[in-house]
Amino acid sequence: MLLRWFTRPVVPALLAWGALCLIVFYAVNSLIMPWVAGRYTQTTGVPKLVGLKMDQAKEVINDSGLAIVLDTASDFSAEIPAGKIMSQFPDAGTTVKTGRRVWVKISRGRRALEVPLLRGLSLRQAEISLQQAGLRLGGVHYVASPDAPSGAVLGSSPAAKTVVERGRYVSVDVSSGADTASRSIPSLLGLSLSQARNQLQAMGIPVGEVIQRPDAGSLPQTVLSQTPAPGTPVKGDPVDLVVSE
Repeated sequence: MLLRWFTRPVVPALLAWGALCLIVFYAVNSLIMPWVAGRYTQTTGVPKLVGLKMDQAKEVINDSGLAIVLDTASDFSAEIPAGKIMSQFPDAGTTVKTGRRVWVKISRGRRALEVPLLRGLSLRQAEISLQQAGLRLGGVHYVASPDAPSGAVLGSSPAAKTVVERGRYVSVDVSSGADTASRSIPSLLGLSLSQARNQLQAMGIPVGEVIQRPDAGSLPQTVLSQTPAPGTPVKGDPVDLVVSE
């Protein structure tokens, strides 16, 4: 009985009409309605606000028909000066509806740090201390000093406890020992090869043979041993170095 009902001519016609209605509904809902809504909804491009001060950004955003909202969670930035916008959402160039809110975050500038106390450290120890503090070793100046052992840091510029920006270069003065005829060869252990060369050159001591040796516990090109030994009177002989590979 059911099979005979499906063989009637009206059934294929109903199925065809049903399929046609589904196609028309899909086309209207997915294609026509979005097109109509887009024609009657105004849109605009989001302007670039990064790098502007807040009052400048408000003028720009008002001209675009948008609204600006300040994100109170400001943050440090090494690129954007303090008081200027460091980020925005949506990004510049994004197409949005007019009246859309644009969130911005204000830069607090570079993070301020204190220069650590370096006096008495070796040059290598001073460099590591600066790196741990978020700073970098700048110029190294060797100064004759009868009161400090050769190779010891005498001071820094900026001085210890000075508040500076993260990433700032800090120059150091390093003792080259007493400036007398009885000078002794300084300890170069733990210095990089370039630092050891500079220290010997500042004291007028030639660099001799440089031998490389594997050492898993040291950074590459770190001085592991020297000949003559530290404290040997300077006689004009070259100093041979063993450095890590």
